[in-house]
Amino acid sequence: HGGWDGVVLIEHRLESGTTVFTQYGHLQSIDVSAGQSVARGTKIGISGPPDGSAPALKHLHFEVKTLATIGSGWSPRTRCPPSGYLEPEAFVRSSRPNA
Repeated sequence: HGGWDGVVLIEHRLESGTTVFTQYGHLQSIDVSAGQSVARGTKIGISGPPDGSAPALKHLHFEVKTLATIGSGWSPRTRCPPSGYLEPEAFVRSSRPNA
């Protein structure tokens, strides 16, 4: 998993026909199964280290991308986004249906 523990990768088919993937990393527990369909609001897991240790390190990695890859392609040297990476906040804002 590219050095990540507890990863969920969700495939989304947008109204435009485009496919994107959201990745949730560093999950302590995963509440969905491979191949399961999920809807908006479905609990997919709980963030934190898989063994429950180091609560101060509890955080979630969230990525949106056009490629079904696990882990982050970020280079610490260049700080450049990997190929297929979409800026998460902008993507969510532009794609979220009106609630």
